[in-house]
Amino acid sequence: MSRKQLFYVLNELGEAVPAKDVVEWMSWQQSVRSSKILFRDVIGTIEVSTTFTGINYSPDDQQPPQVWETMIFGSQYDNTVSRYATKEEASTGHKKIVDRIKLEVKQTA
Repeated sequence: MSRKQLFYVLNELGEAVPAKDVVEWMSWQQSVRSSKILFRDVIGTIEVSTTFTGINYSPDDQQPPQVWETMIFGSQYDNTVSRYATKEEASTGHKKIVDRIKLEVKQTA
């Protein structure tokens, strides 16, 4: 039985690659704080943020590592989280969430 890889960093191409250990992951996290943020949108009082966490949230080692995360702050969706395996999935997911929130804000205005 193999152990699930827990920690990832981004390489020079922006691709998630396994960290050697938690020390490498922590060091990388501290050195690149702003570059981990893929998108941040504010719609009224609601913030939608998509970042590279570098922590694998997939339930097992048979699935791709879920290392990208979109989180909503504010409204009835406060603390709602969506996770993704790739930067492209995260980008698409972020846009869908922002579009949905904009539509809902527009409908209630």
